[in-house]
Amino acid sequence: GDAFLGPNIHFYNIGLGGYNVAKEDDKRGWRMMTFESIMEMLGHDHISLLKMDIEFSEWETWTSWRRSGVHEKIGQLLGEIHFSRSDAKKNPKQVETLGHLRDFGFHVFRRRLNFRWSRLTNVRFAHDSEGTVRTYRCLELGWIRSRPSSRFR
Repeated sequence: GDAFLGPNIHFYNIGLGGYNVAKEDDKRGWRMMTFESIMEMLGHDHISLLKMDIEFSEWETWTSWRRSGVHEKIGQLLGEIHFSRSDAKKNPKQVETLGHLRDFGFHVFRRRLNFRWSRLTNVRFAHDSEGTVRTYRCLELGWIRSRPSSRFR
């Protein structure tokens, strides 16, 4: 459940995603909320720094930002992102989505291969519903807004 460890330290049992989904309706068994909904729930009007490590949900989350415009409320973004090597040529959506972050005014200032996966173990194998083996690469990226919204000036 939720945990409140002090006046300004709160943890919520919520996953960040591209849609608001009740726990019982999510295939992973999590309560998922959009970034915009979480900001509304907490009463925030801007975030100076957002750190995301949401295990492949970053793609649907960033896509939802395009629909909502909530990206204007973020100053800097740090995140762990996951690329599927086997899908990279077949599915340009990941590259397109990163382009949208640039269009939102975010520019990469830091890029690093996740060290946990940087040696021979830098590839994680998973089977999709058809039984095909997929390989993934994980990167840690930092973006800064080059065109800050008025909230950050």
